[in-house]
Amino acid sequence: MPGGLFTIDGGSIKTDINEKSPWQGIEVWGNSSASQYPMQGQPSQQGKLILNNATIENALCAVSLWKEGDYTKTGGIVQATNTIFRNNTKSVHIQPYRNFNPYFPTEEMDYLASFTNCTFVVDNDYLGTHNFYKHVDLNRVKGVKFNSCNFSLADNVQSASPWNSAIASYSAGFSAMAPTGQTCSFSGFQSAIYAANTGMNTYSFFVNRALFDNNAIGINAKWMNNAAVINSTFNIGNGNYTAENCYYGIRLEQSSGFAIEENQFGKQESSPQANLIGISVVNSLGVEDIYRNTFAGLSAGNYAYGKNYMSNGIGGLSYTCNTNSDNYADIYVYGTTSEHGIQSLQGSFSQPAGNTFSPNATWNFYNGTRRLIGYYYNTNAAFQYPAFVEYVVREGVLANNACPSHYGGNNETLTLTASQKQALESEYLISMNRYDAVQSLYSNLTDGGDTEGSLNDIATAQSGDMWALRARLLGASPHVSQEVLLAVADHTEVFTEAAIFDILAANPDELRNNELIEYLGQKEIPLPEYMIDILRQVAEGTTYKTVLQMQMAKHSHDKARAAHDMLRSILNEESPDMIQLRNWLHNLGGLSAERQIVASFIQEGRYSEAIDLANTLPMVYALQGETLDEHNNFVAMLLMNQNMLEENRGLEDLTEDETAIMNDFAVNDNGLAGTLARSIVETISGQPFANCPSLQGELSYKSSAIVNPNHLAGYFGLSISVKPNPANSWTSFDFTLPEDAKDARIEIASPAGAVIESIPLSSIKGQKLFDTRKLSPGVYNCTLFAGAFSQTVKLIIQH
Repeated sequence: MPGGLFTIDGGSIKTDINEKSPWQGIEVWGNSSASQYPMQGQPSQQGKLILNNATIENALCAVSLWKEGDYTKTGGIVQATNTIFRNNTKSVHIQPYRNFNPYFPTEEMDYLASFTNCTFVVDNDYLGTHNFYKHVDLNRVKGVKFNSCNFSLADNVQSASPWNSAIASYSAGFSAMAPTGQTCSFSGFQSAIYAANTGMNTYSFFVNRALFDNNAIGINAKWMNNAAVINSTFNIGNGNYTAENCYYGIRLEQSSGFAIEENQFGKQESSPQANLIGISVVNSLGVEDIYRNTFAGLSAGNYAYGKNYMSNGIGGLSYTCNTNSDNYADIYVYGTTSEHGIQSLQGSFSQPAGNTFSPNATWNFYNGTRRLIGYYYNTNAAFQYPAFVEYVVREGVLANNACPSHYGGNNETLTLTASQKQALESEYLISMNRYDAVQSLYSNLTDGGDTEGSLNDIATAQSGDMWALRARLLGASPHVSQEVLLAVADHTEVFTEAAIFDILAANPDELRNNELIEYLGQKEIPLPEYMIDILRQVAEGTTYKTVLQMQMAKHSHDKARAAHDMLRSILNEESPDMIQLRNWLHNLGGLSAERQIVASFIQEGRYSEAIDLANTLPMVYALQGETLDEHNNFVAMLLMNQNMLEENRGLEDLTEDETAIMNDFAVNDNGLAGTLARSIVETISGQPFANCPSLQGELSYKSSAIVNPNHLAGYFGLSISVKPNPANSWTSFDFTLPEDAKDARIEIASPAGAVIESIPLSSIKGQKLFDTRKLSPGVYNCTLFAGAFSQTVKLIIQH
């Protein structure tokens, strides 16, 4: 009861050895309206449980920090050390409670619940009278701490639900971490950590030095922003509690501001044949970086789906300084609409991406979206060249990325000192000023600073205006916008095919959006196919516009990293400053950050301000079509959440109409409302939605290494390039061979596969000039052979 204290020091509580039914467990009652910190001279308003070297077994709920069914009695306190929770249907249950400073009630503080060196285990001695779903159930609380704890679920436990977790967090904040030399471990679960922000707040989680072993999903997060996972190991794959053929180390959906750094992702030795994914990011919508991780033996080291970039596509999800080996695909980006993709430029001339790739991969970087990706790598660094790519332009540079540690190593906390905050504020300001300066120049150059005027001039032009308009647009190149290029392509009564081609070819950056290329072949009067083929090649070029975009992307990441570091620090402090939190979210900018500001108002019970802000976002971000519908559904979720809180109802108390809305959003909404609705339906039904990614069928399944010796060629020094390409009367081949190469040659083959000419090679490195006048127009395969290895490039002939 409130104010009571119960201590178990070295004791054990469990059922009788002959008893086949569980006992109820311990309830620690609190007072939902009182602080967990008593005022000086006053008694505590909360019950408190202290467990030292204790054991609690066979309980329905070992420790429940509230009075069952009475939400006015939440807030019970627990402090557990060296305690074993064995074969309980649930070990810890914490219901909604907001702790606060009793002298300043508006200051929210961490919930007083901590577990240190504790073991949570369900094994084959589980009584099985009730389904096991989770060891720990957290609901709308902040700051629960698990230090050096071990969570496990044995294989094929009787009455263990296939939808099970070690920690299930519903709109809650927590940490699972260990000091240097120790670990916090999770083994045997469907989702070891399941974290979903169904209740609209800014709580987050921090995982440091954890071992995830033999789980179907290590961490499954949905709209959990500003989370950090560092210094941890993920051995992926457990078919005991899932029928799906896909497994993840970390899966993030509608989550932004994350720090995933210095982790190792690999395959569980006993994992079934399935798609094994290191990190999956779905619809992050922000500027993020997956940094300094290691991926080995997986179907995909990294998988991205949906919209993972800011509105302009310049800043978004990037992959930097990661190490890959023996993966089917190192980076796999998938999309089904023109909106899907990641940051368009990965790395830059001055700072290459710094990833190393699997020599034996099928794909080093697969891009299945309509947005061409530019990838910058260090030509002098081993294994940094992505040999096997799709819709990725590779650009070698001489610069090196030193890849310094950010959060990793001996870091124990995300909170910053005053001097560290001051330094970050300075870094943010410098990056913001640099970004604004480049962005201003970029905007002024785009369409000569007058997009609307250019569109109007094209719309009203006559055929006699073509030469003047052509000269003006070429003068504005390569800074002509996609809108203007589309207008030029449509006005065939003004522009000839040759003029349209010239203007498009002068703006290769916009041609990287495959939607534009496809439109040129599908419009009412399409461009000739050969012109479109040339434009596809032109799209791989670099211009001054590319350089500006590169600089904007770098400054965008620099200021986003500073803002994210500040946000994580604020959120992990004992008493977060909500005004500072909103200020930094505003500094960060973007739709995802704005929605977090909405959530911060809801967290403080300021619903009118939350809904007013949410209603302004469609105008601010020019939402329309499906994205506007998705946002309206998000607002509907806000109103539903408000009604439930005002009526003191939980998710289990949804009305029939609310349940129908949730089911509709869960199935039909591809935005944030759909993510939230699926999380709620999963929570209520105890059944997860399908999460399997689109790879390449069973070809990508991993249970053992896939080795293709020909793919090793590039990593043993074999390379070939051809220029000019397209070629008219001549071209040249630049080649490099391995030191011990024998019987080296270049073969030129027709589109049908017939070998037209074979050029013998006698030197390790050099150039061969080739007369192309005898070749008919078309696309030819030019293959460099050296022993068992080969590499092929395509040569386009145009006369």
